[in-house]
Amino acid sequence: MVAARKPRRFTYGWNSWESMEIDLSVDGRIVAEASWQPGDRARSPGLFLLHGMEGSAQSHYLVGTSKKAYARGFHVIRVNTRNCGGARESIRAAAVLSAPIDLGAGARKIDERSNWIYQRYFVSQLIQRMRRKLEFFPGIADMRRVQRIRTIYEFDDVVTAPHFGYGSADEYYRKASAAPLLHNIRVPTLMIQAADDPLLPFDSFRDSGIEENPFLYLLATEYGGHAGFLTAKREHAADLDCYWAESRAVDFLSAHSGTEPDS
Repeated sequence: MVAARKPRRFTYGWNSWESMEIDLSVDGRIVAEASWQPGDRARSPGLFLLHGMEGSAQSHYLVGTSKKAYARGFHVIRVNTRNCGGARESIRAAAVLSAPIDLGAGARKIDERSNWIYQRYFVSQLIQRMRRKLEFFPGIADMRRVQRIRTIYEFDDVVTAPHFGYGSADEYYRKASAAPLLHNIRVPTLMIQAADDPLLPFDSFRDSGIEENPFLYLLATEYGGHAGFLTAKREHAADLDCYWAESRAVDFLSAHSGTEPDS
């Protein structure tokens, strides 16, 4: 919570962005904010950044990571969506931070009494979002049932699962979780995860077989919370601030994209 609310000032990275729409054909369109390196665009690698639940292209961790990556020579495209759709055959590497690879385990974890503040926040935000969606898509959900929702599990059972063709939240969690598919990944992928994450049980990562796939690199820490990883000081000279995980992700992506830190 501290890392998420801490005011941030940036003296590096991009200063402006271009709003753009990406056409997904029959799947619709997504909106993104792009900051391009000067000169011939084909000479720089592109980095797509996706936010987490109830986040956006303006989420502090997306802005922070994108500014670090821009300073290392990347084009950066911050996407306003839950997924990008379509295949990108030119992907060289990927990095994920506090990723919910087991949706059912995450739903059970957030249901613990110690996480009531997170549960209350996310549920209230999801209900507000459904009210806004109802203005554009009447009948998308029964708001009388939605208004009575008190947990993430209930929201997924009432809204998410039926909307995407699943019979229940449990079926959705079982079939849509990433953990069973990790063995299929064939591009270098860094996974950063803290053992003390209040929202994601670390057992999900320990028992997922990550070590059996040579393309996966699990960077596990004892502390860091959920997408926090705020340190008291910079770990390396190349770090631009004290947001440790953002710097490690950019390091990893730079190593697999041929970009080097500014001298």
